[in-house]
Amino acid sequence: MADTLDSLAIEIRRCKKCPLHRSRKRAVPGIGPSSAKVFFIGEAPGEEEDVRGLPFIGRAGKMMGKLVSDDAQLPREILFLTNTVRCHPPHNRDPFVDEVAACSDWTKKQLDVIQPTLVVTLGRFAADPYFHGLPMGEIHSCLTRKDGQLIFAAYHPAASLHQPGLRSALSQDFRLIGEVVRYLA
Repeated sequence: MADTLDSLAIEIRRCKKCPLHRSRKRAVPGIGPSSAKVFFIGEAPGEEEDVRGLPFIGRAGKMMGKLVSDDAQLPREILFLTNTVRCHPPHNRDPFVDEVAACSDWTKKQLDVIQPTLVVTLGRFAADPYFHGLPMGEIHSCLTRKDGQLIFAAYHPAASLHQPGLRSALSQDFRLIGEVVRYLA
């Protein structure tokens, strides 16, 4: 039986591949249609996401919604949102390398189902597999291609909540995301 986003979500909610499953309230598989043109991958679910099982619903998610509508000018219906890990790391710590590795199969399977036009990495943990650990200041607003997939690196919306000076760079990232998507359409 071929994987679908729904069947993958069921598997992700049952996943015990890494220790994060022990402390989660709910796994956060992702949200969006299988026909999504843009696949956003953030770093990790926060506390609010852990409670509700949905990605990008906290403060960073509200910021992202504004960036998508105002700067990228993209309709929500063409987006799929997920994270490098599908469970909330305790105390909002950064995800560990082995936790990201454990979830990388889920990312690959979701990408195989969706086959998006563009993958957007949000933050350094999401960008590392594609941009080889280069600093976000060097790679944000950059495109690369890996395994035939077009990848765009952007700052994570949470970055501007902690460092307001990044807000203009984040807006620039999202304006460029919109331009790339419209160009590829």
